[in-house]
Amino acid sequence: MDDSGHDIDPLQARNEVELSLCLKKLWIHAGEPPSRVIEKDTNEKGGKLPGTSLSRVRIGRTNLSLVLNGKFPTKPFLLTFVEYCDVNLLEDPRWAEAWDRIQLRRRNLDRNENPPSTDKNPTLPPIAPIRTDIKLRSDDLQDHEQASTISSLGTAEGPHAVDVAIVSCDIVRHSRMNRSSQTHNVDSINKIVAKTLGAVTDGDIAWASGGDGGHVVLVGDMWQEPAIQLLADLREWAKVADAPLRITAHFGSVDRITGADGRHQFVGPGINFAAWIVNTGSPECIVVSDAFRLAYEHSPADLEVTFHDMRILRDKNMEPAQLWLMSFEQTQSHWGLPVDEDQEGLKRALSTSDSWSAMYFTKRIMQINSNDTKAIDAIHRIAESGLMYEDPHRGKTSNPFLGKLPGRTLKELVQLGELIERDAYEVICRFGDHGDTMFVILHGQVGVYNSEGQGSANPSEPAHVMNEGNIVGELAVTLGRSRTADLVTLTKTSLLSFDIQEIYRRLPKDDPTLTAIQEFIDSRTLEHLCDNAPYFDEALTAGSGSKAEAVSNLAYASHSLTLNPPDLVITFELVEPINGGNGLYILISGVLSGLDFEGLLQPDKFPILWARLPGVPVQVERQYKIEDGQVKIFHINSDALGERLETAKRARLYDVLRTYNPFSK
Repeated sequence: MDDSGHDIDPLQARNEVELSLCLKKLWIHAGEPPSRVIEKDTNEKGGKLPGTSLSRVRIGRTNLSLVLNGKFPTKPFLLTFVEYCDVNLLEDPRWAEAWDRIQLRRRNLDRNENPPSTDKNPTLPPIAPIRTDIKLRSDDLQDHEQASTISSLGTAEGPHAVDVAIVSCDIVRHSRMNRSSQTHNVDSINKIVAKTLGAVTDGDIAWASGGDGGHVVLVGDMWQEPAIQLLADLREWAKVADAPLRITAHFGSVDRITGADGRHQFVGPGINFAAWIVNTGSPECIVVSDAFRLAYEHSPADLEVTFHDMRILRDKNMEPAQLWLMSFEQTQSHWGLPVDEDQEGLKRALSTSDSWSAMYFTKRIMQINSNDTKAIDAIHRIAESGLMYEDPHRGKTSNPFLGKLPGRTLKELVQLGELIERDAYEVICRFGDHGDTMFVILHGQVGVYNSEGQGSANPSEPAHVMNEGNIVGELAVTLGRSRTADLVTLTKTSLLSFDIQEIYRRLPKDDPTLTAIQEFIDSRTLEHLCDNAPYFDEALTAGSGSKAEAVSNLAYASHSLTLNPPDLVITFELVEPINGGNGLYILISGVLSGLDFEGLLQPDKFPILWARLPGVPVQVERQYKIEDGQVKIFHINSDALGERLETAKRARLYDVLRTYNPFSK
């Protein structure tokens, strides 16, 4: 295309639909300026249009979208728009002439004085009649925009735009049906489409099945009768079979290219828009785009259909789009009633004992109505189930945070939590971010990367994969510092976010739930410490036993301590009465300096402050000063390090401790 866009010839347009396609091409040639920018610029310019007595007009976003989808514009609107797209109206009068010619034809049509032309569109290349059924990789019509290449057999040609009619269908909740129903429904739809494929002898036709529906693409001037008949057949089958089938139609531009296998492929905005329309429909109606309506009404076809009850909805690009219901005399369409998906989902989850899905739907319901009786009843049933989950180290067990709560307390916590929903491969938080919340996974999977700022960030290599019921992000809160790892969703994921401090404020101090929560937090702290402290990493991999088993044994005699000394000095004598035991005392939060040593102790290195173990030189004389933050110390009792630790692991740990210096580089 040259710089002026002169090879876009509006005089080839026979009606408003084809003129709209020319305007779309011109808009694309101009760099696809956003409609809000066009509206602002044309609103500010004003004045007379060159070579005419007409004034420039404001190109409103809504009107522009309608015009680009087939609505016939006023002459000032068209000329203002093409001038904005860098057409010199004095040098190129074709746009004004095209508008005059189409306007005259529209008047003649209204008077029934001149029937519309049935000549072949000269811009369309000849296409051999072909019928084929090509599978899409996507199993869901919602994904068709990413997999919307519809193939048909034919001679390999270069890329070019072509106008097509697209009839689409989608079985609602197909994946939730039993196997027999799925097979029967898909087989029935294929037979209906096969009838259409066999009936088309003039033009090209292709069928792309997505497993629960698909698109039928018709190319050529004689698409009207087979498209309308296909819509009628699908609607009649859905009615008789009581099948929840969404049925839609669109007329739009696609690009036909040659695929790697030599077949023609139809890609582009027409297919994408058709996929969007499918998701706006319901089983009670046939929904068509305004472009389909206009293309049909200005064709020679004379079938008994009506278009009614127009709605304007925003498409995926947030642009307004006109959608119409289409009805036959014997089958009327009406916009579907809203479906209470959350209540239906809760019912399904409870019937299959899927506690985490039930928790998800309960939270969604209670965000709208905190006193919903069905949601409250579900909470009590969930509480009785124990909320089991698969722990990486302990196997299937009750969730230590929510699984031991009575129904009333669980209800309070669910209301207190915030529901977070993310698509696959979205970042929840990054290493080093501030963190004051932890997350319970209700649905999906979360990958843990970059633990303590080290390790792979490759999505295929997470250090840990967390599933439904797992708790993530708790270490930042527990350790009183920034996030200790990257958390990334591996699938579409829903999480319940909790502020730990708010939970402690809500529950009585003697509530046994707090003990259970603290035990969980301590066990996670120990796991993190053993994964990242160099002295443990070296010792716990010695011997024949697994590291996970060693961590599990140490958890029986370890816990965290929070210190608030009045003079900011920490000594072993201060800590021993609180804990009353020998063992290791490890800094996990706060920054300390040594009174007798130079340098600072940072919690991310997990320095050992004191070690009181048999055969290890006593280090209890060391004293420290608090330099920054809340100080937390993790204590591992000497019994766990002695009796419960494998001999080879214990020997290696003691060897490391005999020469250990927390201030060494």
